Amino acid sequence: MTFRGHHNAAAWEFTYSEGGAALHALDLGFVVSKDRAYALYFQTHADRWDSSQNLRERLQRSFSLPS
Repeated sequence: MTFRGHHNAAAWEFTYSEGGAALHALDLGFVVSKDRAYALYFQTHADRWDSSQNLRERLQRSFSLPS
């Protein structure tokens, strides 16, 4: 998978329970250089997952690499 042109990327989507709440998460990791990698983590209640995708997409679009 690629993320913004970085070929060393992976996304882990998973669900789990914590404190009685059903949660759904996506952890997007990507390598930008030999010694630099990032992860964007998005989580919400499982019953809000579908309705929160615009927010997740905004998070991914808003991320910028430090200069």
